[in-house]
Amino acid sequence: MTFGHSHWKLAAVAIAAIALLGVPQAAAAGQAGGDDVTFTKDIAPILQRSCQSCHRPSSVAPMSLLT
Repeated sequence: MTFGHSHWKLAAVAIAAIALLGVPQAAAAGQAGGDDVTFTKDIAPILQRSCQSCHRPSSVAPMSLLT
């Protein structure tokens, strides 16, 4: 099944509308926080929780993230 010109145009308008609806929510979320994101406080715990179980020496993933 192929899409005609009008289907692509409708899809583009729908994507643009969805993107524009998300802009005010993202702006409000950015203003509400106020705290700066730091590697030690915000990023490292995510890596430890989600990645380091496989990314360690002698494990399935090729690169250790323990250092």
